[in-house]
Amino acid sequence: MRLFNKIKATSKNALRGIFGGALGSSRCLVLAALVVSGTASLAADQGDEPDLQASPVTLWTYDHLYVGEDGETHFKTVTVDYRRFEYAHNIPPIWLAEQGKWPAQYLMLAGNSPGWDARPLHPPRHRQIFIVLTGTTAFVASDGETRTYGPGEMLLMEDNNSKGHGSFVPGTGPSMVAIIPLEND
Repeated sequence: MRLFNKIKATSKNALRGIFGGALGSSRCLVLAALVVSGTASLAADQGDEPDLQASPVTLWTYDHLYVGEDGETHFKTVTVDYRRFEYAHNIPPIWLAEQGKWPAQYLMLAGNSPGWDARPLHPPRHRQIFIVLTGTTAFVASDGETRTYGPGEMLLMEDNNSKGHGSFVPGTGPSMVAIIPLEND
C-alpha cells in the first residue's frame, strides 16, 4: 500500500502542476487514479515495492466479457504480465504488457447519469475496451453474472456477435467512461 500512496500523491501533485490548478481536486484524483490503476493492484495484492528487475511480473488484471461455447456471454478475469522494456534511450525502462499493442480505431469519451438503465441484453457495435473514469458502471452477462466497475477499472468486451450484455449506472453520481473500439482481427 506504501507504493500506491506514494504514486497517488506524486501523480496528484504533478497533475495540479501541469494543469496549473485548472482541475478541481476530484478531477486530479481521477486522473491520478488512472495513472496508478495498474500499480494499485500490485500494492493491494503484495503490499511491497515491486522488484524492477523481475520479469515477467503481474501488475494488473482486467475483466473479459466473451461468448462461450454455450452461446451465452460470460466474464473472466485476465492477468496481465509485464516485462521491462527500453522505450527511449534517455529514460529508464518501462513496464510493457507482454501481449503488446492492441490496434484501436479511436477513443470515445461518454457518460451516463445515475439511474441510467440498459439491462435488456444488447451487443456492442465493436469489440472494445471500456474504462471507467468516474463513478461506477455495472454490466450483466447473459449468464446472469453482474460485475461493477469503478475508476481505473477496465473491461474487454468481445460480445459484439452475440446476445450481448446489460448495463446500468448503480451509483449516486454520473459515470464517465472511455470506450476504445478495437480493430477487427
